[in-house]
Amino acid sequence: VAKNYGYLINTFTLLKDFPVTLDIFGNTNHGLFENLQLEITRNKLNVSFKGACNNVIDHLNNYDLFVMSSKNEGFGIAVIEAMASGLPVIVPSIPVMKEITSDNALFFNLNDPHSLFNLIKEFLEGEQPLNELSLFGLNHSKQFNRKDYLKKLLGIYAQITE
Repeated sequence: VAKNYGYLINTFTLLKDFPVTLDIFGNTNHGLFENLQLEITRNKLNVSFKGACNNVIDHLNNYDLFVMSSKNEGFGIAVIEAMASGLPVIVPSIPVMKEITSDNALFFNLNDPHSLFNLIKEFLEGEQPLNELSLFGLNHSKQFNRKDYLKKLLGIYAQITE
């Protein structure tokens, strides 16, 4: 429910006459997916559930754009991985996404499937600065690495225990 795949399905119902596909990675062992798959099949949508994936980064180079529709996220590591792969990202207009992307993504309204539809349509029509977003994402993602994160975390622990 938190990943909000129903929103993506609703958006792709609007996009069914456009040359665009959606692959969804993640655990599909949930009753919700059966209903979503029925809707995909009934509406003949270009949407596929790819299942769980241990190393998403290996797959990101196969895509032109990264979309996430989560209602909430603790951090959004998948967004950083997409940016590190050079993909422009389209994410919901929620505080954590604005923070981790430093406002350099395309943002949509989770209450309106037309909001995401319009962004993807603009992408298809070449009306979005995707090269700029891609370059920024590559540079921005460099600040998120394990070594620096652990250093900051250990610093916080040192302050707490003093």
